[in-house]
Amino acid sequence: SGDIEIVNHKTKDRCQMKFVPYSYFSKEAARKVTGVVSDSQGQAHYVLSGSWDEQMECSKIVHSSPSSPSSDGKQKTVYQTLPAKLLWKKYPLP
Repeated sequence: SGDIEIVNHKTKDRCQMKFVPYSYFSKEAARKVTGVVSDSQGQAHYVLSGSWDEQMECSKIVHSSPSSPSSDGKQKTVYQTLPAKLLWKKYPLP
């Protein structure tokens, strides 16, 4: 679990990926991964979601807006997206 930044050194595009921690008592899905792909100026263009061992989907961002600050004082961004497209899915076991 944790955060990772993936950088395209030619275009300077970046992807901030978050591998969500999971426990038996967690309400999150196991092996969940989320991410945001942004260009060299920091403008977000895509949202990634899925799990690292089942499938990943990608949605194009059409509008973003800041949400009201949460109880811990952090402000998150709300993204309005197009329908998700499947990037990859694992093959069923034989």
